[in-house]
Amino acid sequence: MIGADSGPMPADTAYIAELEAANARLRALIQAAPVAIIELDPDGRVIHWNAAAERTCGWSAAEVIGQPMPTETAACERDGLDRVIADGFAGAPLRDHDATRRRKDGTPVDVTISTALVVDASGRPSGLVAAVTDNTERKRAVAALRESERQHRAVTDTVPLLISFVDADERYRFVNRRYEVMFGLPRDAIIGRTMREQVGAGAYERMRPCIRAALRGEPVSFENTLHPPGASPRNVLVSFMPQTADDGTVRGFYSITTDITERKQLEEQFRQAQKMEAVGQLAGGIAHDFNNLLTVILSHSAFLLEEHATAEERATDANQIRAAAERAATLTQQLLAFSRKQNMSPKVTDLNVVVTGMETLLARLIGEDIQLVNVAAPDLWRVNVDPGQLEQVLVNLVVNARDALPSGGQITIVTANASLSEDDARRHAGVVPGAYVMIAVSDNGLGMSPDVQQRIFEPFFTTKAPGKGTGLGLATVYGIVKQSGGTVWVDSAPGEGATFKVYLPQVTGARTAPIALVPTTTLAGTETVLIVEDDDAVRALAERTLGRHGYTVLSAINGREALAIATAHAGPIHLLLSDVIMPEMGGRALADEFARVRPLTRVLFSSGYAGSELSQRGVLPPDIAMIEKPYGPDTLARRVRDNLDARQLRHGQLTTARPGTALVR
Repeated sequence: MIGADSGPMPADTAYIAELEAANARLRALIQAAPVAIIELDPDGRVIHWNAAAERTCGWSAAEVIGQPMPTETAACERDGLDRVIADGFAGAPLRDHDATRRRKDGTPVDVTISTALVVDASGRPSGLVAAVTDNTERKRAVAALRESERQHRAVTDTVPLLISFVDADERYRFVNRRYEVMFGLPRDAIIGRTMREQVGAGAYERMRPCIRAALRGEPVSFENTLHPPGASPRNVLVSFMPQTADDGTVRGFYSITTDITERKQLEEQFRQAQKMEAVGQLAGGIAHDFNNLLTVILSHSAFLLEEHATAEERATDANQIRAAAERAATLTQQLLAFSRKQNMSPKVTDLNVVVTGMETLLARLIGEDIQLVNVAAPDLWRVNVDPGQLEQVLVNLVVNARDALPSGGQITIVTANASLSEDDARRHAGVVPGAYVMIAVSDNGLGMSPDVQQRIFEPFFTTKAPGKGTGLGLATVYGIVKQSGGTVWVDSAPGEGATFKVYLPQVTGARTAPIALVPTTTLAGTETVLIVEDDDAVRALAERTLGRHGYTVLSAINGREALAIATAHAGPIHLLLSDVIMPEMGGRALADEFARVRPLTRVLFSSGYAGSELSQRGVLPPDIAMIEKPYGPDTLARRVRDNLDARQLRHGQLTTARPGTALVR
């Protein structure tokens, strides 16, 4: 029995029985305990050896009861338990002791030994109880865990990825070797830091929505740019993978970063190759169309010069030359729209008004065998677009739909308010989520295959028969819509018709009213105009046009010659009409010099480049007065007259423009 001698027992039989029952329960509890419990008498002999002791040490209770602690195995490490027992009887402070012993069969067993000294009523030691915990499996599990951790670290340090773990407080708890190398910091300097501290406030604010999503348990992936110290920036793909506990709470997330710099470079090379292919196709198409136009111009020019040609024939030839030139000018404008370099005059516009105003024209375009249906949304939002270019978009889309209905059918124009989501942005490149106004043109015609849909907006790509289309109609639509800040896509299938959807951003705020020129009623003038143009034919055209309208015309082939004329000329020079791109001195430098030597002279630029292109290249500031080539005599005369008579409308008042400045159109 465990415990000290309790002295004389009462003679009460019931009390004795109760005591024996309690003693039996205690022995049963000890016998069933999962920990080896060994009781020794003051001489060190075993007086109790429970079932767990048999399992832990290998000897049965019958083999050890009444005997000293087993020592039969020669390899037994006695300095473990024996020392603890000796210290316990000697009254040393009791403590847990880890040791390795051997079972009866010689197999090692890792144990933790805890002892308790048993004393009698007088306080003398009467025995010792030792609890021996078998740690073998726990140590094996710990060893296995350490090995797994070693292998895990070896793997994470080897893979070509940056791997880190961030806890729910946004602090780093693990980083792999490549993460250390990328940022030039040892692990100990990173572990425990917050993400804001590690990546910087700016990068952290950009990533914050993704971090919040990951800590809500949502996997997130996004592209980012890393700026390693002492190295060039790297393009990376970052994935946040949330980790949850058994109760579902998010413990944090793994951040797995893949360096995609080389992949992005390859993608860019592929895009450049595609661009070069498109440029080749574009050049071939331009050459084809312009060769046809030049053939017409050259042939009719030759007819016009024949001495025996009648007046009627000469008029016909001149009209054919003019028509070919106009077609060439139209082709140039289509190319500018495709390349998004076309000048625009955006205004706050109601698409319903534009569509309604074009119904008669569109009905004539499509013919009587095709029904035109207009479904206009009420309370349509406004957009900021060039109405003329929007009309061109509508005409091109309706004509394209008409050509898909060789046997007649229906074309439907629908307007609606729309909201494009993040999902739309993922499915359609270049889309920015937000509020838009949609205009859709649908037909119930032939439809398109997926291969055709992929190329439908390419320049000079057409499914029409030779001579039936240039292949620039939809490319022009694409260019105008993109230049207007919108997007366009097509839904179609063979035999199921097609729907082209154009989305233009909703106007979200007031816009400054454009500066307007007061219109003129006459094209004639008596002022002096200095024409600066390096192309002899264009310069001669301008001289002839302005001379016919009564102007005094001076001319120069470049900026240097123009400055010399300005210095030598005794009278005033009212207007400088200058080409922008010229050898030796360009138009902008010339205008700056004129502002110094002739401060009262107004400036009107001319160029074959679009004004927006010149502004983007820094050749001209935006909103400069300019006439674009090609232009005809009437257009040139009106623009010159407008600029000479120009006044600027500001804040509701008409004021004379300051001399020496270039006026907006």
